[in-house]
Amino acid sequence: MSGTPDGPPEAEVRWRAMQSILPAAKYRTWIDKVFSFALKYGLKVLMDLHGAPGGQSSSVRTGCSSVKDSTYHFPSVPGVGWNTELGIIAIEAMARICAKHGETCYGIELLDEPHDPGLGKHTRHRLQSFYHRAILRARKHLDNEKPLVIFEWAARMWYWRHRRNWFAHEDYGRIMFSTHLLMYPKSPTVTQKGSRDSFNKDVHAVHDFSLHTGYDVLVTEYALNSHGDGQKDDHFDYNSLTDWFVHQFEQFSKGSMIWNFDSFYPAWGPVAKAHVGSGKPVDWKAILKDRCRWQKSNCTEEPWQVDDITT
Repeated sequence: MSGTPDGPPEAEVRWRAMQSILPAAKYRTWIDKVFSFALKYGLKVLMDLHGAPGGQSSSVRTGCSSVKDSTYHFPSVPGVGWNTELGIIAIEAMARICAKHGETCYGIELLDEPHDPGLGKHTRHRLQSFYHRAILRARKHLDNEKPLVIFEWAARMWYWRHRRNWFAHEDYGRIMFSTHLLMYPKSPTVTQKGSRDSFNKDVHAVHDFSLHTGYDVLVTEYALNSHGDGQKDDHFDYNSLTDWFVHQFEQFSKGSMIWNFDSFYPAWGPVAKAHVGSGKPVDWKAILKDRCRWQKSNCTEEPWQVDDITT
């Protein structure tokens, strides 16, 4: 049986060509380096199956896609299970790596941004089957307290809320959920009220899920896009919105992470440069210190959290 994912012939040709770039085993060197850097600087790594075999959506961010692709091939359709099997093999390989790196490995997110099918589709039923099997395979190598994380868009969390007993701790160990709160409005939201209001529905959905299921939730991506271009003539108050985001998320999540550290577009990567637009820069040090006070903890014992990220 081939190691190439199942899909249309033209897609299989591209996937096979990618496999010739570098054998999968060779990537292990770079994965181990990430863990080595994390250990050195007191960080933890959340591993993530970001591009599933065959692609879990048609987006280029979740696999080898092209403008011609309008379908996705993971998880496998009923009766054709090779892509799902490859995904489970990948999760088990990740679990072995995670186990080797001990506490430096925070856990594993089982799949990034699966296709959002809208209502009335059956994609989530196939996903839950993959999750059940992948979790059990990973637990062969990881103890029950190592988090295994299920991603879901805020608008689809109702599916898992009504199936909250599917992942009993005694059978599956510690299961967490993650989500991304990102907006792509047709026109920029240029006021604080409009910007915050645009997220209210998703924030409420995630909060409601956490409250009624008992699952811990991580906000693994949020962004400051679609309010302006982030250049010097952009007067939007990104600092105020970031402060609002962080403290909203703290009410129902185990933590949040902005996407991303740096970007060609300032509003998408305001950490390394620290300054977005011509208004007040994003004061990460103050925001995170305030977060620590709100949690009645002392983050200054780990200075990288509030100092190094703005240098």
